[in-house]
Amino acid sequence: MRGWRLALLLLAVAILVGLSGFYILSGGFRSAPATLTVYTYSSLFKYGDDPNATYDAVFGAFERQHGVKVSVKYFTDAGDILPALISEKNAPRADVVVGLTPVMVAKAKAEGVLQPYSPSGIGKVPTELVGELDPDHYATPYEFGLLALDVDGSFLNETVYPGLSSISYQELSKPPLASTLIVENPATSSVGQDFLLSTIVFYDRVLHEDWRSWWSSARGYVKVTPGWDEAFNIFTSADTRYHMVVSFATDPAYSAYFNYTMYQTIIPKHEGKMYGWLEIYGIGVVKGAPNEALAKAFVDWFIGDAVQAQVPLNEWMYPASSTVKLPDVFKYAIDPKDVFPLNGLVPPAELAQSLPQWLEDWQFIMAGSY
Repeated sequence: MRGWRLALLLLAVAILVGLSGFYILSGGFRSAPATLTVYTYSSLFKYGDDPNATYDAVFGAFERQHGVKVSVKYFTDAGDILPALISEKNAPRADVVVGLTPVMVAKAKAEGVLQPYSPSGIGKVPTELVGELDPDHYATPYEFGLLALDVDGSFLNETVYPGLSSISYQELSKPPLASTLIVENPATSSVGQDFLLSTIVFYDRVLHEDWRSWWSSARGYVKVTPGWDEAFNIFTSADTRYHMVVSFATDPAYSAYFNYTMYQTIIPKHEGKMYGWLEIYGIGVVKGAPNEALAKAFVDWFIGDAVQAQVPLNEWMYPASSTVKLPDVFKYAIDPKDVFPLNGLVPPAELAQSLPQWLEDWQFIMAGSY
């Protein structure tokens, strides 16, 4: 009797094993799809007509093509990303990082948190952009633009401040202009950091003067915010004290596209020439990425035409790919070809090496202790 029961039990086990094998072979018990983790700034592709549709075109389409999941971790500012990568360097969580400036790339290389990768579409990216961001390909440009000053349209009236459209860095640091200016904190904002660098390089390499004089003059007058979002919100608010904000030279295109007429954009001049800071943002593969092959595929995808075409009307920057046609509304932007790029006067590695001391000096100045 016991033998009969044992035989039935063995038969049942065999049937279960067989069914399980059939289920697996027919597609059951499939493993979960791989997850690509992307670190980026909070405003990435958020300024178009339909941010949700843009997100799907950039990340959703990649998910569908590769049968994976994309997890995007947003940081308040691009400047917050690098510290996170450094803190995780012994056990990386991210696969890809989006939003690296040349100075950030130089520091990331020194910290060993990126790995070089030359994507398949690199031939469409101008060599000067690649060289300015990183000629060793630890990051690849995906967009670029110029820093500029957005100015309240009414404040441009000649009766308010004659010659504002040809303002110099020197005039910008003194009343009455400095008391109307909003700048981003260079210790917490990539935009603020690049504006600080623009004043340093302009004073040091063009005027051959001490850059600290600009900030010593502006201290107590300029409004300092943690990041670009906060600065722009104050600029566009009902607060009537602030008429200028450090922003981007493509903002007139953004304003025209959405039928905003409240501000215009200028870049400081010296002896009739505009001197600006060329913002270049890159994408890179994290060293030790949990999904390295997938990360490289995503970099290929990101500088491909499908994603690059999303840049102008959603990031309001110039796409790095030279094959993407600009929308007509970009005729309202300040053309980078008309501006002398201060970046070209100092290598990114030198800027990255000196930046900690410059930030310390800046903090002392703004605290009134320098």
